[in-house]
Amino acid sequence: MTVYRITKHGEKVLRRKSADVDFKSYRGKLPGLLSDMWETMYAAHGVGLAAPQIDLNLRVAIIDPRVSPAPSCW
Repeated sequence: MTVYRITKHGEKVLRRKSADVDFKSYRGKLPGLLSDMWETMYAAHGVGLAAPQIDLNLRVAIIDPRVSPAPSCW
């Protein structure tokens, strides 16, 4: 699995409109991409991650609803 670098505020990829995912062309790549996104999200102690955050211009996002935000976030 791969842990990607998470983009920072102000990077161009975060301002671009993300492309739709063409399922036929991503069918073989999607399971690996999603697995890598989960690994990246957990390595960053996050609860969600969108593909543009790892410099991929795709409309793909993951969310783990089981993770509770820290009380200091309220």
